[in-house]
Amino acid sequence: MGKTFWILLVGVVAILVGAFLLVREPSDNSTASGAVDNPLEVTEEDHTKGPEDAPVTLIEYGDFQCPHCASAEPELKQLRQDFQGELRFVYRHFPLTGTHPNARAAAKASEAAARQDDFWAMHDLLFARQQEWSSSRNVRETFLGYAEQLGLDMKQYEKDFEAAGSDVDHDRRTGEQLDVGSTPTFFVNGEKVTQNNLRERIQSIIENSSGNSDSSGDTSSGR
Repeated sequence: MGKTFWILLVGVVAILVGAFLLVREPSDNSTASGAVDNPLEVTEEDHTKGPEDAPVTLIEYGDFQCPHCASAEPELKQLRQDFQGELRFVYRHFPLTGTHPNARAAAKASEAAARQDDFWAMHDLLFARQQEWSSSRNVRETFLGYAEQLGLDMKQYEKDFEAAGSDVDHDRRTGEQLDVGSTPTFFVNGEKVTQNNLRERIQSIIENSSGNSDSSGDTSSGR
């Protein structure tokens, strides 16, 4: 009886140890959780404006239905104009669906437009007409109208709209890794910076840069 007890005990311990290792393994695997190694790294999947080798990279985590994001747009456009050739701007999605129920659909609309190389046109239109669609009960139809206005292939747009959620969710996951909790949230060369301090921080970096940046003009890219 005593021998049987010890055999059973060893077996139970072995099972528990094996289960523990199986549970631990995914936590060490960033792919399993959807996390990325460096969420601040700008990739070809990002939506960007400005030269790749600019001394300053400004990342915004935004929500198309967020009033504060819309009100920040004029300042961001002015910064891109004032620091043209020296600033690369990156827009990433962080829809706050708890308070902004149409935000994720808006982000998907911009991604569907991006697949026809019109992300920035849809981005600007969504912010410019935020009050028009924010309270809409049929927001998808509204966004279809915007896509038609931009001259997009409508069949392709509708197909891409359905598939665009994964791109939106990817952006949000990188934001969560960076402890983003509100919008807009800004990072300047990897450092979280408040909107009020953006110009000062950008100017400081440019003044302290080596002066070898290539002011090759404004370019746009993105998925």
